[in-house]
Amino acid sequence: MKTKLALISLVLMIIGFLGGYLWKQNIPTKFEETQQVEVKQELPKCFAGICPLFYAMDVDGDGKDESVVVIPTAMTQGAGKVWIINDNNDVIFDSGVKMRIYAYQTKEQVEQGNGFILQYGTEVNSTNGVEINYTYKDGQFIPEEISN
Repeated sequence: MKTKLALISLVLMIIGFLGGYLWKQNIPTKFEETQQVEVKQELPKCFAGICPLFYAMDVDGDGKDESVVVIPTAMTQGAGKVWIINDNNDVIFDSGVKMRIYAYQTKEQVEQGNGFILQYGTEVNSTNGVEINYTYKDGQFIPEEISN
């Protein structure tokens, strides 16, 4: 008797699972069409409590300021990268990740509205660094290392 009762219970349980599965398959599912947005670049955001530094300077000689963004990428050694963004919101310069990175213009570069200096560290826990003068010419930034 106990085996017959266990067998009936098992059969009912299997029928229940099978019925639930088949019922779920017949329920119409409504999918909404989503619009895909193409992302050109990831927006700069704060990292570990350190936020991007935004400022403006004309670096390509067009008389209009471009956005210069120093983007933190790690907490140690002031690691980050510099982006220069034009009026069309395109990144026209990406320094890559460097230690203690910063960009600025000399008085002459400000007056001409062309170029900038990229400054960054080269050794961990040191003040040693590099300064590279970038001049905008023929649609690209031409680097020239500044010797100290």
